[in-house]
Amino acid sequence: MKKWLIALGVFISVVIIVLLSPSPDFKPQAETNLIVKGERIYSEYCVDCHGENGKGEGAQIGTALNNQHFLSTFSNKDIFKIINEGKEQTMMPQFGFLEEDNINALVSFIRNWQTDTLELEAPSVIEGNASNGRRLYNLYCITCHGETGSGTLTKAAAIGNPITVENMTPQQMWISTAYGREETRMGPSLKGQDGVRQLDEQEISDVITYIRQDLVQLYDPKESKHSTHAIIED
Repeated sequence: MKKWLIALGVFISVVIIVLLSPSPDFKPQAETNLIVKGERIYSEYCVDCHGENGKGEGAQIGTALNNQHFLSTFSNKDIFKIINEGKEQTMMPQFGFLEEDNINALVSFIRNWQTDTLELEAPSVIEGNASNGRRLYNLYCITCHGETGSGTLTKAAAIGNPITVENMTPQQMWISTAYGREETRMGPSLKGQDGVRQLDEQEISDVITYIRQDLVQLYDPKESKHSTHAIIED
């Protein structure tokens, strides 16, 4: 009898814990309010370029903000900085006038699109041979991104843009190259239309080193067919 009562007590305790535990999708009211506030701000200032669902399908075709690779690679601090400071030589203006609270709400709304945390690993230190990186770039990257990194296709990223490079860590650039980006020309299944999937880790580091050291010196915004785009798109 005593064992039965103990078992019953354990069962009831488990049921109570399950009933009182929030669901995986549960969000505290304060966080929900912040997301709702961010959605209003997004609808007013962002939807024209980034689209209603953040797919980059707005009238100006901006960055796909709901991209899981993007959301797994860029922290809230990174996104805040981009919104607050904008990106020179692109159509991403500064939104610092929105002030910190509103930008934080906007970041929360964008973060709410994240449905998965992708395990995207990169070397802790990226050291490469720029000369070999140039050779590989000319073999695998130049068709889409151009000789000066200005982007030759409608949605091929202007990866030579110094502002873009400055706003990304070497690891973020490495991940974009190694893993690709869903729903872009730089899709994971392709990882670069001409075969970035064929490159090993060191060769990718060589390419990133070339871009950061040398290609930025060649970049000419006048050659870019879409100064609105950053590397995170493609």
